[in-house]
Amino acid sequence: MVGRAMVEAALRYAAKGWPVFPCAPRSKVPLFANPHPRHGVQRYRCRGYRDCGRLGHGVLDATTDPDLITGPMWGRCPTANIAVACGRPGPDVIDFDVAAGKPGLVSFARLRAAGLLRGVQALVTTPSGGWHLYFAGSAGGQGNGAVARYGVDFRGTGGYVLAPPSYTAHGRYVLADHRTPTGREVDFAAIRAFLDPPGTRRRHPPVRATDHSALVRWLRAQRPGNRNNALYWAACRAIESGAGASALAGLVDAAVGTGLSRREARRTVESAYRTA
Repeated sequence: MVGRAMVEAALRYAAKGWPVFPCAPRSKVPLFANPHPRHGVQRYRCRGYRDCGRLGHGVLDATTDPDLITGPMWGRCPTANIAVACGRPGPDVIDFDVAAGKPGLVSFARLRAAGLLRGVQALVTTPSGGWHLYFAGSAGGQGNGAVARYGVDFRGTGGYVLAPPSYTAHGRYVLADHRTPTGREVDFAAIRAFLDPPGTRRRHPPVRATDHSALVRWLRAQRPGNRNNALYWAACRAIESGAGASALAGLVDAAVGTGLSRREARRTVESAYRTA
């Protein structure tokens, strides 16, 4: 019954034009492991199932093809969770997080009062008690980011969210409200500027093309609640400055030292490589 519900929901999202791919049951981790070598930058270069005919590229495998969804994707694991790829043609999503005491719902109230959340298409409650707000995917291709100390995460092009009826050990994602789409886009930059004005932001370390040790030291100092976002930021900056596989491996090691699993850290670096 659970498997049937997952497959039917995945097909409904695809029919809306939202690309989907499977994550492991009870998990946010993509179902299929990366099919490419573990070492070397080449493992980050494949652009998905259409490039190599194999699954395991995370959000790059997202599709609206019903035959692919019912065949090699959910056909292998009907109870797999549903990940929706964010960014046009999929939705942009804001995650208001309350886990570990994060003030996501306080931030939601502030942003709503400021008129920065107009155009919501759907509201989904998350297993932790937070909310996902869905908006039309932006034409400009907004990326991913966070205002971590305010419990706010952004998911745009290159990111994904678990969608109902997906579930984790803490509960299910549930559609709480649905509204007629208006096509109005959300402005992530305006939200960040409102919550975290430029003059109050924490400084990031300098990034040099030949030395990424400052990034590693900065990453090692991160605390729970910001570790994954910090790794993503550091990996993007390292890649943009010409980092090779050894520098990225150093960032993965530093993230593991802060408490992330090696698998989660590698997937975050893969996502950063695709975005950068």
